[in-house]
Amino acid sequence: MLGRKERDQLELFITGSLKQLVPDEHVLARVDRVLDLSWLREEVTDCYCANDGRPGIDPEATVRLMLAGLLTGIVHDRKLMREAQVNIAIRWFVGYGLHEQLPHHSSLTRIRQRWGEERFRRIFKRTVEACLKAKIATAEVNSAPEPMLFAP
Repeated sequence: MLGRKERDQLELFITGSLKQLVPDEHVLARVDRVLDLSWLREEVTDCYCANDGRPGIDPEATVRLMLAGLLTGIVHDRKLMREAQVNIAIRWFVGYGLHEQLPHHSSLTRIRQRWGEERFRRIFKRTVEACLKAKIATAEVNSAPEPMLFAP
């Protein structure tokens, strides 16, 4: 008998967490197991006003977004945010549920500007080094002056 799959999905109901939908061997799951960004808030706290303005994007979510882009080969913020919109693994890795609105792509640029080039480079280098140390990724030099990170 010829089967037919109904494709209409009026609602999505998940019991549990998005983590259950991300395979343990996925590169973002492997990174999540070893990535410690507990130091990050203190590193950038002087870039933000303590009692004025609207709440900013969590610095850890920002770094995780950029790292997810690097590990998945997405180098443009606009493209990264389009992919994060539909990619459950990225949403879970960054800490955003399906019901939450992701930051605008321009927020990533503004955050890098706010932190400054030197601080951002230090933060990202420390984050990438943690991945290299855990043997989750390997550094390979291409024509760019900085080593690139590739997931094995």
